Amino acid sequence: MNIGVIGGGSVGLFISSYLNTHHSVRVYVRREEQCELLNYNGITNKQTGENAPIEALLLENMKKEDLLIICVKQHQVKNILPMIKQKNENTPLLFLQNGMGHIELISHFNQPVYLGVNNHGTLRENDCIYSHTGKGGLVFAHFNTSEGDANRIGSILNNSSFPVRVEKDWIGLLNKKLIVNAVINPLTALFKVSNGEILSNRYLYDFAKGLCYEAAESLDSNFDKNWRNVKKIAEATSQNTSSMLKDIIEKRPTENEAISGYIISKSKKELVYTTFMYKAIQALEYKNIRTPFEA
Repeated sequence: MNIGVIGGGSVGLFISSYLNTHHSVRVYVRREEQCELLNYNGITNKQTGENAPIEALLLENMKKEDLLIICVKQHQVKNILPMIKQKNENTPLLFLQNGMGHIELISHFNQPVYLGVNNHGTLRENDCIYSHTGKGGLVFAHFNTSEGDANRIGSILNNSSFPVRVEKDWIGLLNKKLIVNAVINPLTALFKVSNGEILSNRYLYDFAKGLCYEAAESLDSNFDKNWRNVKKIAEATSQNTSSMLKDIIEKRPTENEAISGYIISKSKKELVYTTFMYKAIQALEYKNIRTPFEA
């Protein structure tokens, strides 16, 4: 397939590198500097040293593709949709975002849309080098098309080095990942700790459990099942730096609104833990970006 990967962050670099083995992949990025570096250096896996030659283009130069995989952050989705419509208004789209803030934006789409999660641990070292910090898989489900179409895409993408699994229920799939992100991301970002410390620090452990309970209740999901999953992910990625902590350190906007903010919007009751974490991360963003305050 001719696959376009939108976004040159850790997930975009990782997915492009692995899919490029069996497909023709283009990476679409926002900055000219990164575009030039990718075309000259390719994409390198820091752990293995393997290099994948890649074609990179700026977003405004997007070409027609057989499939587009959208790997940008949640708050960037809105800005890239008009560019997709210009050249790829009928192209199947696979969205891989944390949170669920983008669902409303794509709810009216007529072209095939798939929603998924990347369960690999990844970290961008620079514009063309990434670290693969934890093995996982890519999982997605159909949003406005058929299960058969999803299975067809999944079978094309799946290979031994890049496992892809298709599920039937996109809501359950995204809720499961959303709850993990609602616990691990804000806690690690606020207290500046690695993922595993939410289990080893008894006070953070209690906080994590409260966040998980509120998120599961708000999304009408089973708490015990989700709490086991949160602990499993935190343990498996114990040494990793969460994406939200990375954003705070590098003074970038976080996905707080699409994660904790979304959970708050879905709840019919006050969420003590989640509301505190939401406001705390917003305060860190304000400190970093210094936007004017209006009472």
